[in-house]
Amino acid sequence: MVNLEYMQVIVKNDDPIKAYKVLMKKLNKEGVFAELRKRKRFVSNTEKRRIRAKTAKIERKKSEVKRLVILERQEQFAMIESKRRSREARKNLKKGQKKS
Repeated sequence: MVNLEYMQVIVKNDDPIKAYKVLMKKLNKEGVFAELRKRKRFVSNTEKRRIRAKTAKIERKKSEVKRLVILERQEQFAMIESKRRSREARKNLKKGQKKS
């Protein structure tokens, strides 16, 4: 729901274009344009349900992709870390052999 408080935009340096842009940004942030689009026509409950299901499916796919990317990065990090450890172990072995 749109906030019904008064919104104020101050025009600085006689630049109405900049003030207009600031106003549009504020209105967009408040959700006025989204509300107008939503109220443009009547949407039945069935259609609302269908839209909700569709957006939920998209969100699930996005979160799954995000989860897979995170897992892949963790695997890459683990592989790099294991290579580093094995290098250090070899280095320590060489140092141990030189001391003997």
